[in-house]
Amino acid sequence: MSVVLDRIPHADVGDKGATTRSTGKAFFYVLDGMRGVAAMLVVLLHTPQFFGDVDFQESYLAVDIFFAMSGIVLANAYEQRLKTGLSTKTFAWIRVVRLYPLYALGVILSVLALALGSDPEKAYWLPRLLPLAVFLLPNIFSFAGTQPFPLNGPSWSLFLELWVNIVYGRFIAVFTTRKILLIMAFSAAGLAAGEYLSKRHNLDFGWSKKSLIFAFFRVGYSYFGGVLIYRVSAANRLSVITMNPSLAACALLVIMGALLMSAPSARVQPFFDLFCVTTIFPLIVYAALRFQPTGLTKTICTFLGAISYPAYAIHEPLGSLIEALLRKLAHFSVQDNAPYSGIVFLIALLPLCWVLNKHDVKIRAWLKPTRAKPAR
Repeated sequence: MSVVLDRIPHADVGDKGATTRSTGKAFFYVLDGMRGVAAMLVVLLHTPQFFGDVDFQESYLAVDIFFAMSGIVLANAYEQRLKTGLSTKTFAWIRVVRLYPLYALGVILSVLALALGSDPEKAYWLPRLLPLAVFLLPNIFSFAGTQPFPLNGPSWSLFLELWVNIVYGRFIAVFTTRKILLIMAFSAAGLAAGEYLSKRHNLDFGWSKKSLIFAFFRVGYSYFGGVLIYRVSAANRLSVITMNPSLAACALLVIMGALLMSAPSARVQPFFDLFCVTTIFPLIVYAALRFQPTGLTKTICTFLGAISYPAYAIHEPLGSLIEALLRKLAHFSVQDNAPYSGIVFLIALLPLCWVLNKHDVKIRAWLKPTRAKPAR
């Protein structure tokens, strides 16, 4: 699920930040752009108080795209290193360092929002919720609502991202292509079962306590699908298509965005969701590896990749904090002024996330191990 603007082989890539990653001399700029567009749609999904009636129904599927991209960039950056000596412990620490600083910032923002009265029920349970949040553990108990991560709802995907990374690193030798296909087949069956059992019969599950178990099928299919896409791409030694690469990149961004903004009928939605996650999204990210945009398109994709993880990690608690501050200090209602308040929120969010990414890179560089210790 990615950062950064690293340009050296085997540098850290995290899960929801830029996927600018080296494969020889190639970089995944299109994946950067796709990640940023998907992250912005998730922001709109999770801060409805700012945007009013603006509703992109299928934007919850962005998480599945994030997981697939994460599988690609982590396999690219770490698969050979894990096979040739990088220890599971060191790899796990690299992943924690990648995800935790901005996640922690999101928790801090949430606590500040609660202190301003954003949610009295959550504030009441804060002494119990905060220790769980510090260790990125889900609240599976009966208190504090239906979300497993009530201090920052989207953190359920970070929890899954971290653990699938650790499992992948620990059992890298076991994950042959055949076994990955078996995991994907089992996960696809789980996705279908989750759809059937969910109230709305779609793939919008995993974020609640009741459906958290089915979230493992979402990460299982898409993450290992991303690993498989990387292996196929590396084995085929794909050459970059140079004919109109920027135009092709823009087309892929538009296609992905259109899918996430679509609104299939209730009857069609279960099939639409399942087909997108199991087939269309893997094809899109596979195609994205073949194009290298240049000029302005490359710059835009790089920017979108850089702001994507900060936006994902803090948007919900930041929105709650801003809403509480304006209500308490200025008696201003963001709901009554939507979607204009949402436009201002986005305009402020983008440069903030750019700055946060730059500082996050420095923090991670300080926290990362100075050298990879071989496995014993």
